Amino acid sequence: MDGLLGLGSVDIGLEEPLSLGRNDHQASDAVWPTIITNGRFESVEWASLLP
Repeated sequence: MDGLLGLGSVDIGLEEPLSLGRNDHQASDAVWPTIITNGRFESVEWASLLP
């Protein structure tokens, strides 16, 4: 765990940096809807999930 906490803020290409802290073990409070098609990740717009 110390290794992960030592990373600081990390940008993995989601346009929002992720970070862990001693009292915050959830790197992000955001959710990105994603579909896996033929082994590839595809971003999904929230609006397309509504009936």
